Amino acid sequence: MASITGADAGALFSSMQRNSQALEYYAGKALERGLDLYQKKQYSAASSAFRMSLSLAPSSGNAAYAAQYMSNAYLAQGDSESALQILKAFAEQNAYLDTAHANLGRFLFSQDRIDEAIAAYKKAADLNPTANNRYSLGQAYLKAGNYAEAEEQFMAVSLMAPDDPAAYLGLGQTYAAQEQYDLAIREFKTAIGKQGDFYDAYTELGFTYADMGKMDLAQELFEFLEDKDTDQADLLNRYMYKADPPKIVMTYADSTFAHYRRARTEVSDLDSGLAPAGASKLFF
Repeated sequence: MASITGADAGALFSSMQRNSQALEYYAGKALERGLDLYQKKQYSAASSAFRMSLSLAPSSGNAAYAAQYMSNAYLAQGDSESALQILKAFAEQNAYLDTAHANLGRFLFSQDRIDEAIAAYKKAADLNPTANNRYSLGQAYLKAGNYAEAEEQFMAVSLMAPDDPAAYLGLGQTYAAQEQYDLAIREFKTAIGKQGDFYDAYTELGFTYADMGKMDLAQELFEFLEDKDTDQADLLNRYMYKADPPKIVMTYADSTFAHYRRARTEVSDLDSGLAPAGASKLFF
């Protein structure tokens, strides 16, 4: 019976390592080609390139990116089911990888499949309880109306990354959803204090003022955002319109036409000058 010597084993390992490196190299090239096609909006060809990258090196560091962009390419073609299945399959094949579950959760959240998104984000946070994973889980809990769980996650993020304004944004959103407006305002202002150009927090603060009926303060924030972030300004303006739509306070009509008349009123009753045949008069 033949046996493998130490030298043979070393040569075999070296050969396998070279093959693995070669596969990762070609997988990286396929990924680059896919990204180039994706930017050119050639989504079908991009999907094929991303699939090639995944098949060559399914466990490489770039595999999660390939799966994510392949999902995006299918979504861009209107095939949301295939986009979902790509991310699900990748998460099942890489159950140890938190980014696989986080990407799946992000997609499910965007499709309003919130319970499924929570499950995916929870797996990601269990595998790797980073601030990003816990923040995403908190946002999913918030969307589901699970405010206690959302608050717990955002509190954890604030302890892990005390200078990150996103944690305080999440806390403010959680309190605002429960109409605890004073607490919400405090958290939004804390977020702004951490990062002066964090315009999402200004917008959420404006939402809160609008919900409180303090439209003058909401208007001030809208005017501030108009010069800083037009998209956020538009969001706030739309929200203010919904919270306090314009109302008709008084109407006034100035007319020369006597419109309150009974049926079969004679035309000459409107003006005596209309009595002769062929007469005409312009009313306002």
